[in-house]
Parts: sequence; C-alpha cells; structure tokens
Amino acid sequence: MDSKTEKVGKLLTLAERASTAEEAQAFYAKAQELASRYSIELAFAQQAVSKKEQREVPVARTINIGEKGKYANKPLVSLIDAIARVNDVDIVIYNSSTRIVATGFPSDLDVVEALWLSASTTMVKHGDELIRDKNAAWRSETVLVDEYDRWGDWLGSVRKPVGGKGARRSFYDSFISGFGQELRRIRKEAIKESDERHFHENALALEAGAATVASGTELVLKEKKAEVEAAREDWYKAKHGTKRMGSWNGGSNARHSNSMSTQGHIAGRKAAADVSAAPVRSAIAS
Repeated sequence: MDSKTEKVGKLLTLAERASTAEEAQAFYAKAQELASRYSIELAFAQQAVSKKEQREVPVARTINIGEKGKYANKPLVSLIDAIARVNDVDIVIYNSSTRIVATGFPSDLDVVEALWLSASTTMVKHGDELIRDKNAAWRSETVLVDEYDRWGDWLGSVRKPVGGKGARRSFYDSFISGFGQELRRIRKEAIKESDERHFHENALALEAGAATVASGTELVLKEKKAEVEAAREDWYKAKHGTKRMGSWNGGSNARHSNSMSTQGHIAGRKAAADVSAAPVRSAIAS
C-alpha cells in the first residue's frame, strides 16, 4: 500500500474508533474524498505515460466475503459493489456470495478493500444495535403476509409482526443505498474540482504557447474505466474460457412482504447518513 492509500487507511481506522456518529461521518467522507482525488490523479498520470513504458496496470484480486451460508454475505457483497462502482473497480461476484474478484489498479483496489472492511464493520455494528434495542420502532410494525395451503393455493392475507431478520436486512439495504449515494456525491464533487483546476491549468498552458493540453476529467476516467474493463474480461476469459459473464443471484432478501420493515429502512438510511455525510471539510484539515 502506497503513502496515499495509507492516509485513507488511517482515516478509516479513526472512523472505526470514533466515539460518536458525527466523528465517524467526517472520517468516512474524508476517506472517500481523498480516494476520489487519488483515483483522478492516477488516471491523468496513466494518460501521460506511454503504454510501451513501465506503468501501473489493472490487476485482479480475490476478496473473501464470508463463510458459505452466512446471512450477512449478500449485503456485504452489495456494500462492496457500491463502493467499487465509485472507485474505478469492477467486480465479479461468485454466486455463493462467499468471495468476489475485483479488477482495478492496485491503489484503487487497496482503497476499495479498506473502505469496505471499515464500512461493513460499522453497518453490522449498527444493525446489531437495532436488533438488540427493546424499544426499536420496528418491533411494533406489522406486515401483510400471503398464506398458501400445502398445494400452493392462496388462502388469503394476514397481518403478522415484523421479524428481526427482516428488520436487519431492511436496515442493511437502506444503509448500503444511502452510503453508496453519498460516495457518488463526493466523487462528483471531486470530478468537478478536477475540471475546474485543469481548466485553469490549460488556459495558462495555452497562453504560454503549448500545442496540446490535458483532456477533461470525464474523458480521462472513461479511458481508465475501459482499461479496467478489458483487464476484467481478460481475467474472466483466462479463468473460464469465455468473456461472457453470468449474473449474480444475490440482491435484497427484504423484498417480500413478510420481511420488509419500514422502520428498519428508516434506521438504515439514518445510519448511512451518520457515517458518510460531509461536514467533513471543516471537521478535518486536508
């Protein structure tokens, strides 16, 4: 891990040790802000180096999620997928949900793995607290459940209390959705700042008589993404003999009426906001 990703790792360690949600939110958001800046810097640096010269290239890395059959595996996969999408990393998910193969530049892979390990700890911690809370709002919820006879014929619908498993998964779903949304917002801000900086630099370069100037940030990141996708396809073809990939059968377990919890979703969204919202710039010096 290089010095840049070490800085991100230190911020994540501070987030896990934070005594309040407000402290944690500042460290998480700052970590993603730095990661986005580093990723953009890497893209511009790669563009400036000829492919014939020695340069960093995308690699494939296996990341273990959990033991087979563990309930948390699928939401943990969904969480790392959300993080990877905003950090220039492609992932291939095994249907067992026990592991993934992530493809990207090594420094981006380091960031994704570190951020996922830290955020998953926070997600599980808050989920456990929700389930242990004897006064949690989800305990008074009921949901409409379809009932069937032994031959599969529909008998009708009845209201039943929300169970702990449904409340937990609803919490996880909303945590992941809110966390991913905030990471995407931070990423967009970093791209905007990069464009503004390069516009100024390009203007100065043209005034000085430069024949060429740097491309826009979106174009540079698009070229980086294409290189990562090509590396992922090459890995998959070498591993499985084809470039055609199947689809993951994971996703939400809380979509059925007998397991969804409105209060679980509300709690998950709030927890995600607590650890990823960004009054960061004033909370931590750059």
